[in-house]
Amino acid sequence: MIRFEEVSVTYDGAAEPTVRGIDFEVPEGELVLLAGPSGVGKSTVLGAVSGLVPHFTGGTLSGRVTVAGRDTRTHKPRELADVVGTVGQDPLSHFVTDTVEDELAYGMESLGLAPDVMRRRVEETLDLLGLSELRSRPLATLSGGQQQRVAIGSVLTPHPDVLVLDEPTSALDPAAAEEVLAVLQRLVHDLGTTVLMAEHRLERVIQYADQVVLLPSPGARPLLGPPAEVMAVSPVYPPVVDLGRLAGWSPLPLTVRDARRRAAPLRDRLAEPGDPGPHAPRHRAVGAPRAPAPRRALVAAREAGADGRRPGPARRAGPFPRRAPRPRPGPARRRPDRLPGRDGRPDGPQRRREVHPALRAGRPGRTVLRFRPGSATWCRTVRPPATSYAASAWSRRSRATCCTPTRSPPSARRPTGTRRRPPAPAAPCSPNCSRASPTTPTPGTSPRASA
Repeated sequence: MIRFEEVSVTYDGAAEPTVRGIDFEVPEGELVLLAGPSGVGKSTVLGAVSGLVPHFTGGTLSGRVTVAGRDTRTHKPRELADVVGTVGQDPLSHFVTDTVEDELAYGMESLGLAPDVMRRRVEETLDLLGLSELRSRPLATLSGGQQQRVAIGSVLTPHPDVLVLDEPTSALDPAAAEEVLAVLQRLVHDLGTTVLMAEHRLERVIQYADQVVLLPSPGARPLLGPPAEVMAVSPVYPPVVDLGRLAGWSPLPLTVRDARRRAAPLRDRLAEPGDPGPHAPRHRAVGAPRAPAPRRALVAAREAGADGRRPGPARRAGPFPRRAPRPRPGPARRRPDRLPGRDGRPDGPQRRREVHPALRAGRPGRTVLRFRPGSATWCRTVRPPATSYAASAWSRRSRATCCTPTRSPPSARRPTGTRRRPPAPAAPCSPNCSRASPTTPTPGTSPRASA
């Protein structure tokens, strides 16, 4: 159905080909998994099947790719739409309508099919994918698994022979991924559709694949074979395969069920008191710690029941219960001679408190604690009780000028590039303020009179 003949793709500006020497064949009615690390060219291989490479992405394609007898070099993507259906990672980016039923019919409208044929195929696809109850639902209100099923159904209504999927379960939770994979398995087994799929989460799809195409590194030639044989040499593999490698099983298990069937001898061997394990050093020093097994293998062993414990979440506590964590000490008490910082921190730098002479003398009045702008000290002043007009006037004048440096209005500020003027001296808090210097005149008097 799909034939690659020494295909190499080089994008514009790249020194080396992205993929090189791709030569394999995908039989009709099989699900083939394209595996490999990130950046090895899996999306490029899928794009060459649908004709997007090089007609849409650009670059140079050498070799030949044929799909159902059509050469992708001479046939553009619109001429392959009735043969190849493509589903990407994000289904919302491929939707062009608002409802489920309209989206399923859009591809057939583009191909110019008859209305009665379109109606029949829409009903068949709704029943096949379990979307009958969602026919009138807006696409934006569907879950991730439902949107992915609608995206698959929109490319199935034209009845393509090949279905190309680029990581269809990457953005789905395990339950939604199971729904999508069940649909793909039904398409392969019931309708005989050829599926070529690239996926990073191999533990989800490896058991459904008939063959695996491995791209080990960028520019390397692919390796095609059964899943168990390819996983034995693959640089990427699911945790259950990692467990099979550590245990030395052949062929490697692809599912937890297969690993559980073979875990009985390994469980008995791990239960022996003096057995250090198959990969531990035989001449380990007395008291030396045993090398820990990889975490992925331990997780797979627990799922398979090969770690000596019962599989499942309900397990008895071990003989050594986990020690409770030691209580952490509480926050340090703030020193009474510290004040909150100017930046709002709970424990700012220590600042000195200046006591007004009137406070020392014990005069009655109201105590005010202020922070003087432009300095790093706090000033405590005492205001006399407002029992007369003079005291009230002093209070109003002190609120306007207390410990605040004089600042020119915006209109009187110096223009850019002129010489900076020295700041005006700050007015005292009161006639008895400790900040009032001997040369600072009292408000209401002139410097010459004070002299």
